[in-house]
Amino acid sequence: MQHERFSMSVTRYADIVVARRTAKQLALELGFNNAAQEQIVLVVSELTSNLIKYVGRGTINLQAVAESDKQGILISSHDSGSGFDIEKALTDGYSSSGTLGIGLGAVKRMVDVMVINSRQGEHSGTDIICKKWLPTALFIGAQNLVCPLDIGVVSQPKPGFDVNGDAYVIKREHNGSCLIAVIDGVGHGERAHKAAKTAKQYIDNHVSQTIPGIFRGIESACQATSGVVMALAYFDHGSLTLTFASIGNIEAKVVGSEEKNSLLLKRGILGRQAPEPIISRHRWMPGQGLVLHSDGVSSRWSWNDFAHLAEKPAQFIAEQMYHKLQKANDDATLVFVK
Repeated sequence: MQHERFSMSVTRYADIVVARRTAKQLALELGFNNAAQEQIVLVVSELTSNLIKYVGRGTINLQAVAESDKQGILISSHDSGSGFDIEKALTDGYSSSGTLGIGLGAVKRMVDVMVINSRQGEHSGTDIICKKWLPTALFIGAQNLVCPLDIGVVSQPKPGFDVNGDAYVIKREHNGSCLIAVIDGVGHGERAHKAAKTAKQYIDNHVSQTIPGIFRGIESACQATSGVVMALAYFDHGSLTLTFASIGNIEAKVVGSEEKNSLLLKRGILGRQAPEPIISRHRWMPGQGLVLHSDGVSSRWSWNDFAHLAEKPAQFIAEQMYHKLQKANDDATLVFVK
């Protein structure tokens, strides 16, 4: 294979073009599909641009890798700068350079493994190692399928606030299915953050419950908080169905389909005697997308304004929609699923 290994010193923005082109070629040779190739290119762009903007120089490495029954690509960056705040760098929308980029939080969602080692002191510097695996089916007693969904997320606090009153959950299951939730704590700041975090933790700890059970559990768990609104989508890969339920004003739209959007929203606040959600089931067809967003994102949009992005990675679409539709007066979260 012509590009099984690639390493280059990065000192100028023109180097990003070379790194992107090489990543695209290697991903193609390894057998990644178009969407995964674009994700790999985005990851390489972020890591390479951070080397230039953050410390002025560094090294970017690309390599075909194999571990046990997995094959894929390894992407890594290395520098000898002063290190950075890892927790902050993983925040959505934050680039480790301090400038707007997709951020390491978005990078983490587009790869399967991400390790960051930020060193301080005499041998300071940062090493970021990412791995993305080719989709495979593993057989260990029962069949474990890779979830085929491409998911992009942007979630940021209200401008001027240090904590986010929104939260989201993405739980991929071994049968190829996936549970996604967007949560908005009532209000802003610490109170909203606590409410959203409480709901997120409940889902994390009770992911095997039924959808009505999750809503009832959050209703109980959030009674000591300001309350939350939430939309929950469950994609069943085996039956090609989307099951949807919502309480409150989380917007939800199916796009890329000639069928009329029929996701039903029910008003209320979980933790404040919310009603039972309306649960609806829909066919999930190739070419469709699902958009979920909190009210920090304007609901006055048409998919026609974004349909030209349909073949791009979900993270890219989410970023573009967010930057065009975000408001300045609230926490904001947008999830795009395709």
